[in-house]
Amino acid sequence: MANNSPLTPEQRQSLETEYQIAFQMFQLQNSQAWQTFSIASTIALAGLAFVGQIKTVASSKATWPISLFVGIAMIIILTDWLILANRWWSFAQVSVFRLMEIENQLGLYLFRQGTWIRSSLDKKTLEKLDNDEIRHYEMVHKKFPKLKQQNVSSVIVVALILIWIFFIVADILAFI
Repeated sequence: MANNSPLTPEQRQSLETEYQIAFQMFQLQNSQAWQTFSIASTIALAGLAFVGQIKTVASSKATWPISLFVGIAMIIILTDWLILANRWWSFAQVSVFRLMEIENQLGLYLFRQGTWIRSSLDKKTLEKLDNDEIRHYEMVHKKFPKLKQQNVSSVIVVALILIWIFFIVADILAFI
């Protein structure tokens, strides 16, 4: 969506306002995912500790209903988090694409370069690059890179879900 004609002050102001709003939406979507990840994973681990404590205190096999109830609740919470986080990250990705389009029109480089391609380009280095180098750099990294933290947090949540499933199955089999 490159526009070679010069921007009027009104168009520039409109794009700068849209950029600020898109950046705030990006921050909001990411912070929602990370804050809820910390809550959901803490609740799941606390649930494991709770059920484990009940099993050590009550030596009978009558603890399986509690394990089943708490385990299903934890699996639902963790699965819901995965669904919501993927939705939030998708919205954040859309915001980043729009931010990159606006940056292209305004001649900015925050999202088009340094942050998302994991290389710290200072202003002097950025000024040394000509337009062909910048376009090449953008083509090499044209896809929005999924953050490794997103992958790690998703793997942690899936591992917690599998632990709960194993825990529930083991508890029920021990009852039989």
